[in-house]
Amino acid sequence: MSDLNFWIINTAHYLFYLQIIHTMYNLNWSEYNWVKTRHKYFFKMLSDNRKKFLLFGASLAILLYNNIKLFDQHFVVILIAYFIMKYEKLEKSTINYGVGMACSFYEGSSIKKDPSLPYLEACQSLGDVKKDQAGVKNRIYRNSAYKIHRAGTDPVYLAVECATPLHTLHKVLKNRTIYEELGSINAEEVVSDFCETLGTIIRKTPECRGKCELVYYDDEDPNQNLAEILLDRIETLRNLRL
Repeated sequence: MSDLNFWIINTAHYLFYLQIIHTMYNLNWSEYNWVKTRHKYFFKMLSDNRKKFLLFGASLAILLYNNIKLFDQHFVVILIAYFIMKYEKLEKSTINYGVGMACSFYEGSSIKKDPSLPYLEACQSLGDVKKDQAGVKNRIYRNSAYKIHRAGTDPVYLAVECATPLHTLHKVLKNRTIYEELGSINAEEVVSDFCETLGTIIRKTPECRGKCELVYYDDEDPNQNLAEILLDRIETLRNLRL
């Protein structure tokens, strides 16, 4: 075998390996369903990646023409090396949902305020805040004050906002058949990332630092009472400042 043929065959071999590994990395079950149910997008994908398919086909043809074994021990080595290089990206991709939701919530998402608890009474809304947001001039942001009743003590007044991105996530995950692309999300991990990122943003932002508190509350736990949780957190903060 001449040097030229050696380089051509080995280059084709490794291109063949890399194309297969790259496809394995990007292909998952949700994409399979997406392709199966939306044929026009499947053909668009073929058109957009025609150069890759041509390169793969040419590499395969060279190997078959020269009677070269398609898979050998080098494939496993390259596969391991490829996924080691992609590991950091895979790690980061698991937090994108939670981090993105936290940033979106902080920068100005709509807020759902509906505690509907017996000890938490809605009071008059606070003054409106106007802010230019996402091309909308003078968008109005409104918050409400609530009064918490506790037997034997004076009521406590506070402003409360619920994290609507987590509420949206909950609704999405209840309809996994509709949102197939998000069906494999680890909800607990996303919630953890959301709370951690939002807490970091609050601590690092001068206008929020020391002026608001992030409180985790599981509204599906019948043993938890939001009013009691808020009062306990207020008491904890008071003790820390003494």
